[in-house]
Amino acid sequence: MKRKIIRIADRTSAITIPKDWIDKNNIDKGSYIEIQEINNSLIIKNPNNFIKRTELNVSDLNEDLIWRHLITSYRKGIDELIIRFKTDEESIAVEKFAKDLIGWIIVEFNNSNIHIKELVSNENYNIDELLEKTFLLVMDISSLTLEDIKNRDIKALKVIRHRDLTINRYINLSLRLLNKYGYHNYEKTNSLYKIFSLLEEIGDEYNKIALIYRKNPVILNKKILDCFNDLNLLIKEYHELFYNFNNEKLIKIHLDAELLKEKLINLKDKENASGEIISGLKTILHLIKSLIEENMVLSL
Repeated sequence: MKRKIIRIADRTSAITIPKDWIDKNNIDKGSYIEIQEINNSLIIKNPNNFIKRTELNVSDLNEDLIWRHLITSYRKGIDELIIRFKTDEESIAVEKFAKDLIGWIIVEFNNSNIHIKELVSNENYNIDELLEKTFLLVMDISSLTLEDIKNRDIKALKVIRHRDLTINRYINLSLRLLNKYGYHNYEKTNSLYKIFSLLEEIGDEYNKIALIYRKNPVILNKKILDCFNDLNLLIKEYHELFYNFNNEKLIKIHLDAELLKEKLINLKDKENASGEIISGLKTILHLIKSLIEENMVLSL
């Protein structure tokens, strides 16, 4: 929509604010609003807490779809959620999943509805700190997965799933914060959202590799293990690039990624478990290359 500038004094200009927005945000005469300047744009925000409410009907949905409904609402920044269900299995799934979503608490429960609210505010979490913690957790899960596979330690590999769930909790919280409040450098919000999402996928792939190996603990040949190690080093290299971006580091990580791509293509071991692990390594490499591209966007 367009608004005409109104000149009030020699150095003061004003615009009118749409009435629908005023009413929706309960803004009264004399109230204060926040204005954020981003390049040639002005962002107008309601400084008061605006509670986002919605309802979900999970009747006849399986666990996967129930989880996807919940996580979508959480990431979007919903503060209050009414969930309608039919069966005990559906309510149990909602309870199980809700406890992993930081800040959300079940406040009411009856035979057909579950009422969830944000009772623990996430506003004071720091996105930069959450991102650094996520990087460290992803590097940790990468090294632990390789170490346990080398040692053929099936028991230790079971822990990888829990590490992945921890990564997901941090990332889900971070995506929620980005949707609700944005990043302090607003232009970087979308890129950071994508970077968090890619890091989540990388953690998921390491968890899949651990699961594949637990089901079929084959002896991986040295070439596969070397590629695995190179991939883990590439993640550390990207971590350094993210916090200290320069062309020298960019050229090196791009070259290392291309060399690793050729090594993975040339691997000949097509045994079931080995082949699936190689495929997982290729997927992680592709995700890292996507991270590098997004880092180039951030550096512009």
